[in-house]
Amino acid sequence: MLNSIYRNINLNYIGMVMEMIIRNKVNNLILFLTLSVSIMAQTNEIHFYVSPNGSDNNIGSIDLPFVSIDKAIDAIRAERIKAPKASYTVFLRKGIYHISKTIEFDDRDVFGDEAPLNIRPYEDESVRISGGIKIPQDIIGFVTDTTISNRFITRVKDNILQIDYSGLNIDEGKIQPHGFGRPYTNTQMELFGRERAYFLARWPNSGFISYNRVIEKGSTPSEGDFSNKGAVIEYTANRISRWQSSEEPWIAGFFHYGFADDALPIKNIDIEKKQITTGLPTFYGFSSGESFNSFYGFNIKEDIDIPGEYFVDKKNKKIFFYPYDNEDLSDLSLSLLEKPLITFENSANICFENIIIECTRGMGIYIEGGNNIRFNSCTIRNIGTVAICLGKGVDENGIPASKLLGNFKEYLYSNQTWDRNCGSDHLIENCEIFNTGSGGILLGGGNRLTLERGNNRVSNCSIHDFNRYEKTYRGAINIDGVGNVIDHNEIYNCPAVAIHLNGNDHLIEYNIIHDAVTDGHDMGAIYYGRNPSERGNIVRYNYFHHNGNKEGTIMSVYHDDGACGMEVYGNVFYKPGNIAVMIGGGNDIVYRNNIFVDVPIAFHVDNRMQNWGKEQFLDNNGIFHKRLNEVGIDKLPYSDAYPNLSDYWTNNLGLPKRNIIKNNLFVGVGQIHNGSSEWVNLGENITVFTDPGFESYSKMNFKLRNDSKVFTILPDFENIPFDKIGRKKRIFVDNLPTNANKDTQLLFVHNNETLMDNFLGVNGVYHGFAFMPEQLRKGMSASDREREFSRIKNMGLNIARTWYRPDWACGSNLYNDFNWNSQKMLAFYKWLDEMKKLNVDIALQAGWWFTNDTYFHSGNLKDNDSIVPNPEKDPARFAKWITESLQQLINVKNYTNIKYLVLFTEPLNYKSGIVPVGYTQNDYYEKVCKIINEELKKAGLRDKIKIVGPNSGSTRNAQWIGWAKHNLNDVIDIYSWHAYNATRWDREYGGWKEIVESGKNKISETGKPFWIDEYGCGIPNELIRTEPDYGNYIAQCIAAFIKAGAQTSMIWLLMDQQYVDPLENSDGNDSFHNGVHRWGLSKWPHDNLPNAKSPYPAFYAFSMISKYLGGRNETKVFKTTNSDSLYIVATQPNGKELSIMVVNASHSAKKFEIKFTESINFNLRKHLYDPEQIILDEDKFNIDYDKEFKNVQSNILDELPSRGVAVYSTMK
Repeated sequence: MLNSIYRNINLNYIGMVMEMIIRNKVNNLILFLTLSVSIMAQTNEIHFYVSPNGSDNNIGSIDLPFVSIDKAIDAIRAERIKAPKASYTVFLRKGIYHISKTIEFDDRDVFGDEAPLNIRPYEDESVRISGGIKIPQDIIGFVTDTTISNRFITRVKDNILQIDYSGLNIDEGKIQPHGFGRPYTNTQMELFGRERAYFLARWPNSGFISYNRVIEKGSTPSEGDFSNKGAVIEYTANRISRWQSSEEPWIAGFFHYGFADDALPIKNIDIEKKQITTGLPTFYGFSSGESFNSFYGFNIKEDIDIPGEYFVDKKNKKIFFYPYDNEDLSDLSLSLLEKPLITFENSANICFENIIIECTRGMGIYIEGGNNIRFNSCTIRNIGTVAICLGKGVDENGIPASKLLGNFKEYLYSNQTWDRNCGSDHLIENCEIFNTGSGGILLGGGNRLTLERGNNRVSNCSIHDFNRYEKTYRGAINIDGVGNVIDHNEIYNCPAVAIHLNGNDHLIEYNIIHDAVTDGHDMGAIYYGRNPSERGNIVRYNYFHHNGNKEGTIMSVYHDDGACGMEVYGNVFYKPGNIAVMIGGGNDIVYRNNIFVDVPIAFHVDNRMQNWGKEQFLDNNGIFHKRLNEVGIDKLPYSDAYPNLSDYWTNNLGLPKRNIIKNNLFVGVGQIHNGSSEWVNLGENITVFTDPGFESYSKMNFKLRNDSKVFTILPDFENIPFDKIGRKKRIFVDNLPTNANKDTQLLFVHNNETLMDNFLGVNGVYHGFAFMPEQLRKGMSASDREREFSRIKNMGLNIARTWYRPDWACGSNLYNDFNWNSQKMLAFYKWLDEMKKLNVDIALQAGWWFTNDTYFHSGNLKDNDSIVPNPEKDPARFAKWITESLQQLINVKNYTNIKYLVLFTEPLNYKSGIVPVGYTQNDYYEKVCKIINEELKKAGLRDKIKIVGPNSGSTRNAQWIGWAKHNLNDVIDIYSWHAYNATRWDREYGGWKEIVESGKNKISETGKPFWIDEYGCGIPNELIRTEPDYGNYIAQCIAAFIKAGAQTSMIWLLMDQQYVDPLENSDGNDSFHNGVHRWGLSKWPHDNLPNAKSPYPAFYAFSMISKYLGGRNETKVFKTTNSDSLYIVATQPNGKELSIMVVNASHSAKKFEIKFTESINFNLRKHLYDPEQIILDEDKFNIDYDKEFKNVQSNILDELPSRGVAVYSTMK
């Protein structure tokens, strides 16, 4: 009986169950009551069960399941009123769930990260959710009506069966015109086998047939002719004359351009003149003469002649079909549902896993708003339009609307900043999508005006055969918005585009794209164009092969009509089309470290914007003016994110510029590029016509062997991780009530591969205030300082970033006089003395508020409105203060541990001062920094200090980094930016790594190191930093930063501190409480808080990580491999030790095995931060080890508690 109540326990139903038990034995009642209390106490998971054989009058238990998924959703909504923090699972029993109306989730279904809703099969049972009906066996038979069978081709007529659906009361729908420039349309009723779609009878059975000539081209909507007049074309094939007697024949093909397919009804066939008259026009009108001007006929009963073809006789309510070989006739279905099968509107944290979703006339899944909707290991097949749509489409009037597609593409073309309300952090992973009518996934998300990222993702999926109905610009994935990801997918078997791109900052990586663009002309497997503001997109580590066709010009990547600003690296192009890449007049496109094999022309580059495209795109009425003005290319955030875009209209308009082709390998390539040398910066590349050292040319393994001559000729060429491209093995989701979480997960330390060899450690912002008069006035004592310095010593801090204010030495004299023995300078020296004793290096934050600090005055700016900046004298004065300060601190006082100079903080995040007339904030910052750099050189100090900058704020695209690279690369030694969680408070490892990589990608070509010199969590409120879980949060940040390549990271702040003037008494702003800034890992000892001398729990996690991961002194970072929700970092402190950090991001315990690439032969001590077990003690500075692994050779087996962090180290 326990299984029947293991939904843990809905008390509304207990009475029903008790009645059943009482009928059995009284003893069972006692057992039931005892164990039900135990179950409720021991678990926070609530389960419901659904079965095709159940009843919605049941209680939803395993023995008494519901029959509908809708009923389970209603039950959960009711249950959540009593148990809002529980996680829920709906187990679906084996069978097909025929859905006649949409399964709908809405804003009532917002589940928590720690308490999601999972919908999955029970154990390994097969579950299908279908928008159709199964065809009864008794209505399938042979064709007995000879007036029908005589119309079939004699050799196949005995193979054709019929389905008499007259008794099923079905509205068949109708075929709609569909093609280029037209709306997405639902299909009519379709016939499907279990895994195969049937297709309307056509001729020729594959490919196209040319028409002879155009008699009348019909009206041309593209030129404003909307008279709706059809065309007349002349055919040659006699077989077409047979179509005259067919009930509803159609033709489809490429009637004008090779990128614009269309499907039109036939109005009339004149068999004497061999002419077809169409019932409708096509967008560009009909033309002839090109090899791709061709067509095929479909929906023609007489042409059923191969397995898989069918025809719907609507008048007689019969379907005639030629079954596939070995077809299971008991598993044939007809599609009925025209609305989506499943919809989500403003829902969160819901996961469908391992379910087959199939058989619709419209779309499969619709997601709008919300976050963390996941489909994992699902099959989505036999769909009328698209498998999944994220975000709104448009209605028949062209107005944005929910749960519709409509003329989505044309509306987006005209409204390029359209925010479709796609939500964020949605994930489609490990799925197979095939046999769809009009593409695979519409993947939107993010905001093009603010460049806020959507972070929606399609990962590890197989998407193929997705253009059964509509052919062009309906890709496997149409991606739009900002900051979405397509990774580790295999995409193949499509007549046109595989990925259609709109928007900014998308990442397309580790995909295999093959057998794409098999029809048409002038198309690409990855395509985008006609908007120079769509920048920041990255295409890396993909494998393109066997794309294109014999008739058209086909590319694997197409930068069409002025497309700009894409970085393409680490890809392999093998037989990628007759041209691998086309750059159609755009700028700032970089191709580096790619391999091109067996292609006639690698790059076509042209200047179309200076000739035929000038009027359409660049003139005052051209579309680029609207598109660039919409986003404000000369204003933030675009001016920062894409500095080259701001001068688009003034710098050689229309001329392709700053396009780079360098460090690539060309094998058997006829021509590298066919454009002018003015349009491309052609760097060092290799061209060979023999095998350059591939693992296996014949087997298409294009990874280079270590002994390849490429690495000698191009020493900067990085071997492409060819073996990692494509689909990975299935990844299981967290929080599923299966045995998956009990399985041992694999982590790897590749201790023969170095990620970084100059790691500076895990550090923090810690101001030199300990001896300042403000602290002394408020109670700071010698014992308080001793405790503070002991904490610094025991965490093994390597670098402290401190604020250094102008008024400490200058008073209020505008940098004219320097008092190096002022009260505050003497206090600062004392703090520097302690840091030198503790071997802590200093990053000196010289100044804070740009531009206020450049015309420094002792009072607040708001009290000195009469101050007018002097853009000539102020920068020089400010530079003099910095130079004199470093001369005093380093050369006179011998603080040689001051090694870094940080200029200002977040210089563009807020207006902290007056920008001089005639300058932008960017211009003035550049001027000030360059003057400082020159003054340091003159004083002989430049080689004693490294300049860190621009220290910019944590917008999602690493604000100002791209601008700084272009304008200050000669000044900046170490790039830096911040990473806060203002966008999503619950974003963890993946989000932090993404912030880092968005900046890293901008500066990678400089080869300079970078820091994350501020990070932390301040939302939803400051109390989040006082919770034990913040220790895990910080550990995830550190892991993300290190694995992304950051030389160091600095938490804001190491400890709460009493601030100095002018913030001595600041209150109520940014966590200031009477001058104490509460962002630290420990409290200020005289703050008005309980146990003020004790640290917060997260202090112990940070201190443990900082101490044992090491830094400086030749500390290396090894490459590592994570597992699901387990993140691993490995370092080699002092060049000889070994430390490994493992972070469990899951809310359940995790078993794992750490494997080493090379044997280590070490004893490793385990230090564990368990958020549930941490004890606060003002005199405790670190976490002792609790376990030792002796004589470790090749692996470690261990387990971490929920949200636990462990460091395994040889260090003592």
